[in-house]
Amino acid sequence: MSPTVLLIEDDKPLLGLLGLAIEGWGHRVLPAAGAEEATRAAAEEEQIDLMLVDVSVIERSEDDLLGLLRAAHPESSRVFMSGFRPPQAQPDEPFLLKPFSLDALEEAMRAALGG
Repeated sequence: MSPTVLLIEDDKPLLGLLGLAIEGWGHRVLPAAGAEEATRAAAEEEQIDLMLVDVSVIERSEDDLLGLLRAAHPESSRVFMSGFRPPQAQPDEPFLLKPFSLDALEEAMRAALGG
């Protein structure tokens, strides 16, 4: 079974582009354009193997989005991305600075998924 990726990105064109690339690599993609969609997807899915998270969505969330996602899927790996800076709260987790290449994304995802 292919890995399931929760893709959280508020830039809808980028969400679509990244989703197409990730599906092309053989993964199942759960796209979320914001905190509400991400929370709903996490609640509805039994297994999420990787969360690809735009830091700005976490920072703008009124709730502790990252805490909710971690509680719902503690087994999930995470890769963070931002056009500004690495997240301070997750110093030990992978981070991609936008703009990044699809090769860099694929490499970060492969490493996070243990492959």
